[in-house]
Amino acid sequence: MWRVALLLLVFLLGSATAQKVRMGYLTVLPMGLALIAQDRGFYKEGNLEVELIPFNDLQPLMAALAAGQLEAAQTGFPAAYVWAARGAPIRVIAKAAHPDILILAREDSGITSPEMLRGRNLGTPPVGSTPEVLFRGKVMPRFRLRATDLNLIPSPPPTLVGGLATRRFEAAVFPQPWATIAEFSLPVRRVLDFSKVWSNQVGSVLAVNQPWLQRNRGQALALVRAQRKAAEFVRSNPADSARILAAAFIPRPIDTPRGPIGGVEVMQKALQDMIYDWRIAQADLAAMAELMAVLHRLGYAPRGVTLAQLLDTTLLREVGQ
Repeated sequence: MWRVALLLLVFLLGSATAQKVRMGYLTVLPMGLALIAQDRGFYKEGNLEVELIPFNDLQPLMAALAAGQLEAAQTGFPAAYVWAARGAPIRVIAKAAHPDILILAREDSGITSPEMLRGRNLGTPPVGSTPEVLFRGKVMPRFRLRATDLNLIPSPPPTLVGGLATRRFEAAVFPQPWATIAEFSLPVRRVLDFSKVWSNQVGSVLAVNQPWLQRNRGQALALVRAQRKAAEFVRSNPADSARILAAAFIPRPIDTPRGPIGGVEVMQKALQDMIYDWRIAQADLAAMAELMAVLHRLGYAPRGVTLAQLLDTTLLREVGQ
């Protein structure tokens, strides 16, 4: 009898053990839902032990996800599609955020419009990132800029502020929170706000390794539930969200012309136009299809993988979309 009781105890303890998940994320604000979910205990509520691993560069993050060294990643939709189109076993299971991207120029550069970027040095996030894809695929055609018209300098997002400060480039394509940090700390002007020109764009998504998904749909479902709770938390608790995200992105005050400013104040400003959402709506599907066409035109991704093959929306329906 005691053997039966012991086996039952072992079974119950084993079933309560949190499931380990390694999740990578890029160090830009659209990937912030993972940080919110971790801080608020939303992963633990789903019996998950999530290890968050930051990446400054897109390619190592996607390579780790494709190889199964990560089970999940908060990444850009363009990167997820490009890697899947090239044969990587990647599926997108939820949305994370719309992109909030600005082009900022040094005030002494004289640049006041995108057309004035001709002949200038422009910093951009790495090739294949959402800001870089949107700049090449949408901004350049709209303002009749050709690749030979300007000198694009790929740089990890955290280094863009320093690139402007040291005059390595005269303008830069900024994701948040680095755009707001630059606006606080440097004499810059806004040249273009992407959201004012293209109101509905998909930026970041929750992607997973497909073989892992096939074996662990319960854990993937818990990730989507945590993504939903984190998005809802940001909407209802902006002040607490700014505090959580500032601790990760801006742990120390930044120097500005009017003295040091704390990270929470900077983050509150950065979050003003950031839209987090876990759902994939019809408008998002249209935006994704448009981005896929842009990636084909730029030569970043081969044709062959459809949007339906990339997405797995069954978990979203179970969570309640």
